[in-house]
Amino acid sequence: MSKDLVKSAFLLSCFYQVEAGRRLVLAEAPQLAEFIKGVVIPYVDSRCSAIVDFRCYFSLLGLGEGFTPSGDDFLSGFLATLNTYSRFSVTLPVEEILGRTSWASGMLLYYFHRGFYGEGLSRLLKSLAGEGSLFDALLYMVRLGHTSGIDTSLGVVIAAAMLVEERERDHTLVEVISRINPSLVESG
Repeated sequence: MSKDLVKSAFLLSCFYQVEAGRRLVLAEAPQLAEFIKGVVIPYVDSRCSAIVDFRCYFSLLGLGEGFTPSGDDFLSGFLATLNTYSRFSVTLPVEEILGRTSWASGMLLYYFHRGFYGEGLSRLLKSLAGEGSLFDALLYMVRLGHTSGIDTSLGVVIAAAMLVEERERDHTLVEVISRINPSLVESG
């Protein structure tokens, strides 16, 4: 699984490079760097209290353009993976979500965090458990929306790498993050 996640991160980085000239690219956003350094890395280092504090997710809510902003899409994938495969469950309060992003995106987040996923996210989550090909599910996801599928997949891949790293202690997370944005590893 570790090697597949690293390959998936490389694939996502290629898709982000294609999008770079057109709009905000989540992989380069300082808010994502703050989230990784303030929530993801401490979780792996066994300082996991930040992961369950819903306020830690606020900087990504509403970040970006479109029907569902990139930050919301990332959180959808990240929290769906976390809530499906970790010992923690994180639910963002609906009033906080709706106060920070569009109504449509807020409602998608609301339902995603309660286990109601679209086909693409459901396939991607199942592939992490060995049900189907991770790469086929990833390629299906990246075609959704303008960047929604890419951003949601990024959330899934980072959360999955975080959980693998917690269990295996094999540097999966650093490898995944360095494929997405090397500066996140170099400066942290």
